[in-house]
Amino acid sequence: MLADEQSKKVFRETTLFKLDGDISRLFSCETPEDEAFEGILKLKPNDSFLDLGAYNGDTVLDFIKRVGTYSNITAIEPDKKSFAKLLKNTESYNITAVNAAVSREVGNIPFSFKSSRGSVSGGNDFTDAVSIDYLCQNAKYDYIKFDVEGKELDAIIGGEQTIKRDKPKMLISAYHKSDDYFAIPLKVHEFNPDYKIYMRHYPYVPAWDTSFYFV
Repeated sequence: MLADEQSKKVFRETTLFKLDGDISRLFSCETPEDEAFEGILKLKPNDSFLDLGAYNGDTVLDFIKRVGTYSNITAIEPDKKSFAKLLKNTESYNITAVNAAVSREVGNIPFSFKSSRGSVSGGNDFTDAVSIDYLCQNAKYDYIKFDVEGKELDAIIGGEQTIKRDKPKMLISAYHKSDDYFAIPLKVHEFNPDYKIYMRHYPYVPAWDTSFYFV
């Protein structure tokens, strides 16, 4: 199902790294982050962006740097301290920021606030949750980024109608759970078989920033 030889190499080498721990496998399949943005996603001026797991606004600022002008940006971040940083770092720009987690449906879910990038669902605290379909009721996004600490599959399921209807370009993190290597592309393909699926690994150790791209 993968669209090019580099994607197949990334899948093969990062999977083998999980099995044998040979770090040279990661180095052998690295590509610069710009390669994926310029060669696969091909973002353009006036694109709109839905940032799921916006952290401190770093990916919002990177998107603005890449496209210049944009039509709409919505940034979702559940962690309260990271959300405060997101607001501060993007205060010069016209964006919508939402302090919530992304899940299958709208509601209130258990959450662990670790005051870090790694805050995850399933703790003793609670946070509001939204779904992609809820966010896209009255808005259409050209590009959606998923980095939601292992809840990527739930987020995809909560975006079924949007993925079927709008076919947005998507970057989905694949490094949080090993079975995401299979579950993520199969679920997206189930919802919309018209996507081309790419896989890239950036220069990070351990095997972080391995991502799927759907275009």
